[in-house]
Amino acid sequence: MTLCLNLHHCTGSREIGGPHIEISETLRCQPFFQVQENDYKRFNGLISNVCDERFSATKVFEPPEINTCWRVKDSQILCPGTRTDVHDLVVSIPVILGIEVGDETAGRNRHRGAKRQHWYFPETITPDSEEVAIDFDLIYDLVGFVLVNTQGTHFIARYATHDRTKIYTYDGMRHNGYPVHSLEMTFDTHMAGKKPKIPKGFIIWEAIYSLRGGLTAQEKFYQIRIKKYAAQYNLGGDPRQTSYCVVSPSWLPGDGQEGSCVAVTARAKRNYRIYL
Repeated sequence: MTLCLNLHHCTGSREIGGPHIEISETLRCQPFFQVQENDYKRFNGLISNVCDERFSATKVFEPPEINTCWRVKDSQILCPGTRTDVHDLVVSIPVILGIEVGDETAGRNRHRGAKRQHWYFPETITPDSEEVAIDFDLIYDLVGFVLVNTQGTHFIARYATHDRTKIYTYDGMRHNGYPVHSLEMTFDTHMAGKKPKIPKGFIIWEAIYSLRGGLTAQEKFYQIRIKKYAAQYNLGGDPRQTSYCVVSPSWLPGDGQEGSCVAVTARAKRNYRIYL
């Protein structure tokens, strides 16, 4: 799963010791992420553009609708500083990445005809730099699709073999539930690109990517991000394996005093906060 966190930053004031930062919640586990219908124009229909933003390690703090500090007691604001937020900083990535592009409107046929959205699915996705991708196999390979009929009532699957020489279709209501190899299908025509050929009456619900370097690449991504976030956001991270990871704001200086810090711990099957 993808592990993400949100950061809140406040400019603070001299009276309360200067700027401070908050991690608003424990690391969130996301088994997949959904690309919204209104994202199509913003990202020019390119899944690669979606992922560039998704996995960016240099997201900027932006003001929320209410930009006052979160330090409030009995409706009284305790800090006069100005707040900005960073959302969905990716700390750890999954070995199997699901990108959902369909939604519940499929049953109302909103994806039919000229208005139907045709996302471009690249053969590979790099969640970090090209150099890191090559050195550590930090590359996602497109391996399959989840398809749904336009009535939104039936799902099937299409997937490629590891060497991309064969394409299989799985339909639990046909062929006794066995996947079927289609000789006429190729990876270039039926998987990758803007308009892969799919069965009539179906749309793509979700694209599935596999991390080429597996668990080793997953761990390397975590190690790299911990170092980047330390420089970019003053965050310190536990360098140990991602099954036990701690992410906490480093001490922020403010007029000679030290600010507060919150350590957020994510453990397998157990999430909780530790306040320092």
